[in-house]
Amino acid sequence: MSDKDYYKVLGVSRSADTDEIKKAYRKLAMQYHPDRNNGDKKAEQKFKEINEAYETLSDSTKRASYDKFGSAGAGHGFSSANSSHDFSDFSDFFSGIFNEFSGGRRQKKRPMESPGADLKYDLSITLEDAYNGKKHPIEFRSYVRCGDCTGTGGKNGDKNFIECSHCKGSGTMQYQQGFFAVQNTCKYCNGCGYDLKNPCPTCKGTGRVQKDRSISVSIPKGIRSGDKIKIQNEGEAGIRGGMSGSLFVFIEVMGHEFYKRNGNDLECEVPVKFHVAALGGEVEFYNIDKNLIKIQIPEGTQSSAVFRLKQKGMPVVNYSNYGDLYVRIKVEVPTKLTESQKDILKHFAESTQDNSYPSVTGFFSRIRDMFK
Repeated sequence: MSDKDYYKVLGVSRSADTDEIKKAYRKLAMQYHPDRNNGDKKAEQKFKEINEAYETLSDSTKRASYDKFGSAGAGHGFSSANSSHDFSDFSDFFSGIFNEFSGGRRQKKRPMESPGADLKYDLSITLEDAYNGKKHPIEFRSYVRCGDCTGTGGKNGDKNFIECSHCKGSGTMQYQQGFFAVQNTCKYCNGCGYDLKNPCPTCKGTGRVQKDRSISVSIPKGIRSGDKIKIQNEGEAGIRGGMSGSLFVFIEVMGHEFYKRNGNDLECEVPVKFHVAALGGEVEFYNIDKNLIKIQIPEGTQSSAVFRLKQKGMPVVNYSNYGDLYVRIKVEVPTKLTESQKDILKHFAESTQDNSYPSVTGFFSRIRDMFK
């Protein structure tokens, strides 16, 4: 294998000083970095050569050995008690690349800008509650502003901050992995770059504590299952005085024993006595608003007949109008008849013509024609 010319790889003269070598290295590494060349094998190989050259020429001991013996003398396995390589420049370079890819260098956040999380609460209500609307109390546990430090996180409200001793105020921690520098948010200051000088002992400097809470939720008329109510500033309190999150209340309207909901309409089934359906009459029942409803049943009303009562359904949210109420009739045949009642019905049946039962007559007529 031919001897490698590291000076030529970096494009510098043999008399180049450390700053010239570093500047050349940064320019070439940026150009041939794998993340910028979409898997180009030639660029990847070039990137390795650039790093190999920089690792040798940036170290005075390795560079002296290379100048004397060539790349074989500065290759892998070469070591010296006095040799050491400073990876800080290398880490700074990769930080620059990562920051450039994300649109610029990372700005430190102000220590007070840590908003609280939003909360979700599932609330089941009755159909009557959905019809009338109401104030509904709910209880839950969440972070609230610390009363001892008024949310600042500092003891006795002290707002003095000092630079985080772990990340040196950068808000990030870097870890070297081979040629790469991995950058993570500092877990000690949550990325803000600061520590409180005198943290509040109650909230440990966060400015918030957990507490059981009770609030009243306004349920609008006509609300449906799946609807949600957003209550601003009732979510978790922010860290160190940050803005509180929102509380989202998700509604489930429970089923009803008598009424079935269909959008803004209501449906129900009302039993009617046999003689009322035959002779006509009136039925009464209470609507969901507890008002009495009367329906006139025409003579000869059949079971499953549907009556539509306009504006007697559910309220429409944020409007003054209502849906409709659909009443389905269920004709009930009498049971436990006396002998005299049975005789009356027998006489009635004998005196009734087939045309009095058009559905029955038509059904059996079609059956006869089908199998004739």
